[in-house]
Amino acid sequence: MRKPEQDIEPNDRAGVERHGLFQRLYACTQKIFDQVQHIYASEEGRDADAMEQLHALVTERGHVIEELQRQIGQHSTESPALSADEIRQMKRWEEQMEPQLQDIRQRLAARINRLERGKKLARHYQSSYGLPYTDGAYFDRKK
Repeated sequence: MRKPEQDIEPNDRAGVERHGLFQRLYACTQKIFDQVQHIYASEEGRDADAMEQLHALVTERGHVIEELQRQIGQHSTESPALSADEIRQMKRWEEQMEPQLQDIRQRLAARINRLERGKKLARHYQSSYGLPYTDGAYFDRKK
């Protein structure tokens, strides 16, 4: 049975807070894994909303990791608040996600490059046909 919050010693309180952060890290990693599987498995999952959710989850996980690193630096002698099985599971998720995330990044970069090329071509054609003329005289800008 856990002590009431006000009766927890400062070192115990840090341990409870760290335990909560480890649980958030585990939950975030699981959500990211599920989201990557969804995006990677289906073309319709590659929409902006799915990517926004993935970005938000990765950002949240980054904040949790930063906070954990800060707390572990302050209390480096204490053990992690996750079981060995949970740590192994997170490691498996990481190993599975890494190549899939790389593929998703490459596909997004290719899509962005295609869009930028399309915009550049559209601007080029638009500016080349919008040539100025004065008093019925036509000036060709291209040589």
